[in-house]
Amino acid sequence: MATILSAPPPSATPRMSDHFWANDNTALNHILDRLMKSKRTCETILKMFEKRAHIEQDYGEQLLKLSQIRLSECEESSSTFSETLQSIPTATEAAARAHIDLAQQIHHLLEAPLSAFIREQKAVRKSTMSEIDKIQNLRYMHLDNVKRARHAYLTECNNLKNHAADRPADELMQMKQKTATVGILESVTKNWIEQWKESCNIFQELEEKRLSYLSGTLLAYANMISNVYTLDDQSCDRIRSALDNLDIVADINGFIQSKGTGTTVPGLCYFWTSHCYQGF
Repeated sequence: MATILSAPPPSATPRMSDHFWANDNTALNHILDRLMKSKRTCETILKMFEKRAHIEQDYGEQLLKLSQIRLSECEESSSTFSETLQSIPTATEAAARAHIDLAQQIHHLLEAPLSAFIREQKAVRKSTMSEIDKIQNLRYMHLDNVKRARHAYLTECNNLKNHAADRPADELMQMKQKTATVGILESVTKNWIEQWKESCNIFQELEEKRLSYLSGTLLAYANMISNVYTLDDQSCDRIRSALDNLDIVADINGFIQSKGTGTTVPGLCYFWTSHCYQGF
């Protein structure tokens, strides 16, 4: 007779162990499918971290090269525009360092821990599945034994119809064998039920840990990206601040003061010839 589990109270957290029961492997297959998909999601996020770290590292290195360009080389060293141009490589280098640091943070604080988390969940999943396989196979074996005992009992009963004298003793022996086999199956089934409950609880714990862990690591990822964008904006603020200090009139006046050659306009040049021309 099947065991009917009472429904949990509405306010309780739903439990897999209350909702995944079946006479075949349907419940197990659904849970295994969920666990495999969960594993692939973790691996996909890990690949995203790896690629983002690579992109940030490459981008930071390219920005670092860009920061080596001397924009103010051809400007007057004392001009405000020269100071403005000098702020751009400095800001670019700061942005480059921020992106390289981000690449390292993603690798060490997100990628490596997630890789370890995936290995940890795999070990628990593998160990639990091994126990389930053992008890499941044992249950199926004893189910087959019960079927064979029942078949043998019915066959023997039919055979003994023509041997009335031997019937009571032989039938009693067959009944005892059947009863013993059924008793073993009941014991194994009880163990299987307990093992399956425990396994469902472990599977739910794995899933809860996964969702909690990924939620936290993705929040950390979003904060890291947000921080580097903030640093990028701060680098742009340095350029904007330098532009605020640009004084075009002062730069023109400075150039005039340092390079001016004088205020006297040269006089007109007069040319004449010493030859006299006749006929005028």
